[in-house]
Amino acid sequence: MYKPKKVLDSMAGVGTTKYVCEKRKDFIEKVDQFDIYPWEKADVKRGDAENPPTEEKYDLIFNHIPYLNMVKYGEDGEDLSNFDLKGFLEKMRRIFRKNFELLEENGKYSVLIGDWRCGGKIIPLTAYITLLGLECGFVLWDEAVKLSAEQKGKQLQEYRAEKGGYMPQNYDTVLIFKKGD
Repeated sequence: MYKPKKVLDSMAGVGTTKYVCEKRKDFIEKVDQFDIYPWEKADVKRGDAENPPTEEKYDLIFNHIPYLNMVKYGEDGEDLSNFDLKGFLEKMRRIFRKNFELLEENGKYSVLIGDWRCGGKIIPLTAYITLLGLECGFVLWDEAVKLSAEQKGKQLQEYRAEKGGYMPQNYDTVLIFKKGD
């Protein structure tokens, strides 16, 4: 449906984006991957999503955003998993603005995010991130549901839900923003 030529993932983790893009070599010409915690094995170079070490323009930028401090990835002071909600949203605003600059006109910014259930309430990260995208000048172009890994083995989700007193969450949302009208 969408055939980008140049792809950036500035929250690349272990390099899944490049792995997926390699299956689309018929139209993807270049993939750049950065993360606060580099993964040389998968060609993930060191770089913070707020200021990735590139000035290129991309057709597609993808980020799988940490869900606040639900999973702590490391000790780096710029690691989103170390922020409280206010700091998380402030940094995400800066990341959205940077990605807006790095996208070609009509380029797409795809964000994988899920809500966080904590302390008997839902932190609506999907809603916050949607509003940030709109605030930063993006148009919400499309969205999709991605079943989470726990859907295949429900025990962990059911345990968390029972312990927290809420329904099991078994999906994340893919928000696809567009630069332009």
